[in-house]
Amino acid sequence: MGTIYHYCDVNAFYNILQRKKLWVSASNNMNDYKEVSWFVEKVFQEFQKVVNDENREIISKFWDYAAINRSIPYLCSFSNNGDVLSQWRAYANDGKGLSIGFNKENLKIRQEFPCTHVSSEYSVGLLSVLYDEEKQNHTVLSSTNKKDAHFLKSEESTAFIHFLNDSIDHCKNFSFIPNRKRIKSTQ
Repeated sequence: MGTIYHYCDVNAFYNILQRKKLWVSASNNMNDYKEVSWFVEKVFQEFQKVVNDENREIISKFWDYAAINRSIPYLCSFSNNGDVLSQWRAYANDGKGLSIGFNKENLKIRQEFPCTHVSSEYSVGLLSVLYDEEKQNHTVLSSTNKKDAHFLKSEESTAFIHFLNDSIDHCKNFSFIPNRKRIKSTQ
């Protein structure tokens, strides 16, 4: 059984107890200003390496389409460690709050990528966050490998946009390493 910790102030703790719910926040409201764009920027940089006069227009259209269809994930962050100074300072009212331990199994949340679905059983998932930049780069390279103008015009491009939506909050800037787990909702 694994325990994950959620740092919060006393008011948030009271609301969690009273309502028996954890709140998720839109990723664009998080304290990491690159919360959603970190991974997408890495993928975009790889695509820029293959841009030429022949495919420039289709790549541009693809990125416009991807931006329009990029979902804003809703997140709740956790740490594997219940006593991290930076977490106390940033999320627990400068040490005056709490670190709440949750048994992952008791949360009854699938420990895999969520998908867009009407049922919260499938649209909510508990994910480990990938901070290792080398592994992130490998993920980017394997996802963009051999993506050409033909690919961008095909139905596979929709699957690639879904991959981007799944990955944007799974890969994170290593300076936020204490936040190792996420509850993600696609609803």
